[in-house]
Amino acid sequence: KSRFVSVVSHELKAPLAAIEGYLEVLLAGTVGEIPEKGRGMLERCRDRAASLQTLIKDLLNITRIEAQTVTRQIGLQDVPAVVANVVELLRANADPRGIRIVHETGQTVPPVPADKEDLERILTNLVSNAIKYNRDGGQVAIRYRVEADGLHVSVADTGIGIDPEFQDHLGKEFFRVRNAETSRISGTGLGLSIIKKLMEIYRGRLVVESTPGQGSTFTAVFPLNGRPAETA
Repeated sequence: KSRFVSVVSHELKAPLAAIEGYLEVLLAGTVGEIPEKGRGMLERCRDRAASLQTLIKDLLNITRIEAQTVTRQIGLQDVPAVVANVVELLRANADPRGIRIVHETGQTVPPVPADKEDLERILTNLVSNAIKYNRDGGQVAIRYRVEADGLHVSVADTGIGIDPEFQDHLGKEFFRVRNAETSRISGTGLGLSIIKKLMEIYRGRLVVESTPGQGSTFTAVFPLNGRPAETA
């Protein structure tokens, strides 16, 4: 299954990238002026193509993690520095909606033994979800605390929250909460699955606390001692 998904995903990437490229050329007016109605159609096509690219990327990540074919460079990572880069990257998604990102860095945060790309993937998914499922004018707060079981990195939002009946299903592949508030939000249903699989590799865990209508807090717990379960 993993081999099949990987081959199919790779075969889809190139033609889809070509489609995106041609759409961008058309929207740029290179081949002539586009009527307003036609522009709207092309923009929707471009957005759908971008969603497919995200799905393919997530499928490839899941496949690599499950197949254990990723080469990891384990080192002590400065988590706040990685978070700062992630926040800077995602401000373009938060600013147009008036969402404020608060990154609390007042305390000393011990380094975490991890591969930097894995850490970036985990934190990008957490912060991206906190923005995506937030309310306009809301807030995302990223905090740290050290407990006996490791470093707790919490990403809290003031968004729509998650009903208790759905919380046990979070992290299952392709699972997404379906209701009136999430119908307009695009996603693959693979982001949390990727996070949970990576946290298992690092012998950590993901904790979810959520209240419908008030927001959610996702906490990644990273052990500070020892090495990942799989480093090949």
